[in-house]
Amino acid sequence: MRLNFATFADYSSRGQGPESLKSRKLCDGIKAGNERALTSLAKALSSERAEPIRDFLAADRTLVPIPGSGKTTPENFWGPRLICEALAHEGIGAGVLPLLIRNTGVPKSAFAAAGERPTPQRHFESIKAEIDLTTPRRITLVDDVVTKGSTAIGAARRIRHELPDCDIKLFAVFRTCNFAQDIERCINPRSGNLTYADTSDAVRRID
Repeated sequence: MRLNFATFADYSSRGQGPESLKSRKLCDGIKAGNERALTSLAKALSSERAEPIRDFLAADRTLVPIPGSGKTTPENFWGPRLICEALAHEGIGAGVLPLLIRNTGVPKSAFAAAGERPTPQRHFESIKAEIDLTTPRRITLVDDVVTKGSTAIGAARRIRHELPDCDIKLFAVFRTCNFAQDIERCINPRSGNLTYADTSDAVRRID
């Protein structure tokens, strides 16, 4: 499976340069659901600055938030849904549809040891898609950060399992750049793809 993705900004967890520090501050605000940060993001994405990734947030693409690592409940914080709602408020996309829910919680990848991070298959098995005949066929999955891409692939596979003809893309606000000592600029709209091999249950991210 191949999933095309776009991001608006680069993120460095280790760099000490001004752009790396800026990336962490902006990412913390988005992940926390800060209203000012979300509004600023949505306005930036509706401007010419986001032109290189416009196709991923086009007017005919429905925004679908990717579930968090915990079981989806009305009480649980759902950052990607807040991102979707902020974008929709600025007229981005064809609306918000939270059709994916997490039935069973999985460990947070950010805090798990390398060998204990949930695989794409585990994400696929823990996510349910609430799909019916009215479900749109042009979808953009939305997340705050893409690192390896296992969560996004699991979510995309779940939708594709139910809707084989669905056109699915991914938009994440940030992409991690942890192999670089520093980043040259934080705001850096660009695209890439995630390639999934079911034989090894592994994802390759190509920027």
